[in-house]
Amino acid sequence: MRAITISREYGAGGHEVAGRLAEALGWELLDHELLHQAAELERLPDSALEAFDEKAVGLVERLRVHPLHERYRHGLAEAARHAVDRGEVILVGRGTRQFLGDVPETFHLRLEASRAWR
Repeated sequence: MRAITISREYGAGGHEVAGRLAEALGWELLDHELLHQAAELERLPDSALEAFDEKAVGLVERLRVHPLHERYRHGLAEAARHAVDRGEVILVGRGTRQFLGDVPETFHLRLEASRAWR
C-alpha cells in the first residue's frame, strides 16, 4: 500500500485518527499542507486557494471565464498524485478520495460519528 485517504464527517475525529495512524506507520501526513502544495503547483498564493478549501462553489465563481475553483481542484489532484508517487502518505479530506479513487495501492477510509459523539 502506498497511500491512505481519510474522508470524514465533521466532528468524527478525522485529523486525530490520521495523526495517530501516521505516527504508528511512520508515514507522512498531509492535511492542510496539501493545500500549500496545490498552490505552489498552480503558482498561486495560498490565500487564493484557501477561499475554496472544503467549501461549496458559488454561482458567481462558476460563471467566471477562468474560474479559480478549477485551479483549486487541479492543484489538489496533482499534489495528491505526487504524494502517492512518493508513497507512504496519509491524505486527509479535500476530495483526495475522489481524486485518487482509481489509483492502485491506495486505501480509502471514511470516518463517521453518531450525532451524540459529534
